[in-house]
Amino acid sequence: MNWNKRSRRLPGFPGYVEQVGVVADALQEALVQDYDGVIRIAPAIPPGWDFDGGVFVRGRTKVDVQTRNGVVSNVVIEVGASGTQKLRNPWPGKAVNVISGNTGKPILKAGAGPRIEFTGTAGESYRVMPAGDVPAKLSPVTGKAATEAKRLGPVQIGLFPAIQ
Repeated sequence: MNWNKRSRRLPGFPGYVEQVGVVADALQEALVQDYDGVIRIAPAIPPGWDFDGGVFVRGRTKVDVQTRNGVVSNVVIEVGASGTQKLRNPWPGKAVNVISGNTGKPILKAGAGPRIEFTGTAGESYRVMPAGDVPAKLSPVTGKAATEAKRLGPVQIGLFPAIQ
């Protein structure tokens, strides 16, 4: 291989190919985490961000989350393996309802505290929402391709034009 010694890359090669994977991992980690059997919803969403996504966690369970202006607006848990589902309350200090997506009936009413638990059945989905809220339709995932790089403090996603 003929490495360009100045830039330490192959001539004509764009460079750091792992960057896309690192960004994808960082975004899913910001949206959902599950390291110790407790699902954490939106633990690192920056203020002001609108974010829609689904992340698979343990037991083939998928967590679908929408945030608006940096605040969790919708959570649906698609259970992959029957059993107790544990999650950190996405609305700290507020009571939470868990509604069955199949029957529309409450599975957990006004669950309070920093951690919420409910029993889920494989293949079913459950809507998690603040107690007292009226179940709203899930917003469709929309968006448009980025046209410029974004910066959050010293970190950036994308490439800014070279300064002449």
